[in-house]
Amino acid sequence: SDLDDALEWHNDNYFSEFQTDEDLGYYMVDEGLMGDVPEAIKSYLDYEKIGKEMKWDLIEINDCLYWNR
Repeated sequence: SDLDDALEWHNDNYFSEFQTDEDLGYYMVDEGLMGDVPEAIKSYLDYEKIGKEMKWDLIEINDCLYWNR
């Protein structure tokens, strides 16, 4: 059914919820999703910009982020 298909898509693609682009940027770096970022340069990163850039690979629906696959 359509509901089952929607639920399966949600479960397969759900990423998370973030309040701001900056929060998403911190998450991406802290969880290693941007590779191994040395502690010495983390204070120089623009986390808001990282979050905005990552949204190109995500779909936002009702404040939830999903992988755009």
